[in-house]
Amino acid sequence: FKTRSSIHLVHRLDVPTSGCLLLAFSPEAAREGQIAMLDHNRTTKTYFAICRGNGESLRERGTILEDGDVKNSRGNYQTASTIIEGVCGSDGSPRRCCLVRAMPQTGRWHQIRQHLGRLNHPIVLETRHHPDRKENRAWKELLLSSTPNPRLCLHCHRLHIKGDINGEFLPSSGIDVRCPLPSDMQSIIQMTDWAGEARAFAPELFGTRHIDQKPLK
Repeated sequence: FKTRSSIHLVHRLDVPTSGCLLLAFSPEAAREGQIAMLDHNRTTKTYFAICRGNGESLRERGTILEDGDVKNSRGNYQTASTIIEGVCGSDGSPRRCCLVRAMPQTGRWHQIRQHLGRLNHPIVLETRHHPDRKENRAWKELLLSSTPNPRLCLHCHRLHIKGDINGEFLPSSGIDVRCPLPSDMQSIIQMTDWAGEARAFAPELFGTRHIDQKPLK
């Protein structure tokens, strides 16, 4: 980055969320990336969340499309769709929790958080949408020994943009980047009795970063 005069954000992540973040080295490349990100037929974002509840009701339903309206930052309702899949979970140690995969089909404010809360599986340490002060306090006490600043357990694991031969800046082969879970979320999973299931389902969550193309110009 030292040889570049400027760096531009192509998209954003909520402050508590970790994971893949796409940057560009020119405003033109950033604009092209933003247009691609808005095309949900072309762009796939995959998130993983550790949620409250054992997830049994989600797993029984398989992969579902949650398409309820969500509020934007001003309190107005907007249509939103998220593909949600319960991966594994239990009532055991350290607390009742589960792993969920979510793929937003629209780009609304906090839509994954709102949809999971509506399904009665709010994300661990959720403070805005369906919060539970007692649960949050218990989780913070549990995690403070290993994590200085416990946060919302939501992670953008994969960002995939299909290629466009007419694009000027994005690689014609597309973009496919993956980022493993950060140490705080991995630590929580290691405490559970479903850690082995999580590793078997998505071993790349516990691996190394993967980048499948050259940087944006």
